[in-house]
Amino acid sequence: MKKIYSFVFLLVLIPVVVAAQVPAKSGRLSRGSKGFGFYGSVSAKGGLGSSGADDTNVVDSRDHYRYGAEATLGLRYGAFLIGASGEYNLWKQKTKPSKVDDTNMSGRQINIAPIAGLSLGPFLLLGKTHLKSTMTLDKKSAGGDEVVYTSPSMPGYSAQLNYKIGSMSFIGVEYSSITYKKVEVDGESDKLDSKNQVTYSGWGLVYGFMF
Repeated sequence: MKKIYSFVFLLVLIPVVVAAQVPAKSGRLSRGSKGFGFYGSVSAKGGLGSSGADDTNVVDSRDHYRYGAEATLGLRYGAFLIGASGEYNLWKQKTKPSKVDDTNMSGRQINIAPIAGLSLGPFLLLGKTHLKSTMTLDKKSAGGDEVVYTSPSMPGYSAQLNYKIGSMSFIGVEYSSITYKKVEVDGESDKLDSKNQVTYSGWGLVYGFMF
């Protein structure tokens, strides 16, 4: 948990320090821009992550590769931004199934979240709270049914720091963590005990275009 807080602290600190040294320039991410305007972006991302439950007898912790795409749309006023994002991620288990009781937590994840942002010079800091998220496992249950984790607990979040490298392009880094409170098997939903709730978390690099 301390590592997570340290990472988020650095996401906030870096743009503040750099922006204080660099004069504001006109543009979508400038502190000098005023008035209302629309903001949109599309991006691709890739990185590393992990999944598991507090009770390792239910789901052992294991490592993943994570990659996906995201689209955001919002309104900005001066340096502030509010909006919404939609995200599609693929999680591919890196840990060999033989090391985690022959289980595989690879799957596809869909996230929908409100976003809030702050631009500081060439930086844009974004925060997201995942109000809607599903994780559908590639591997079906023993009965051949689809397994889907749902109902993200609060606070399921992402923190993203982007840096403008062109008139429309940007690069960035992101950390996200989502814990699921329910599981659906063959359409039937069951609530998970707190120690059995499954968390997917990880970091990644981002490359995208804004408009």
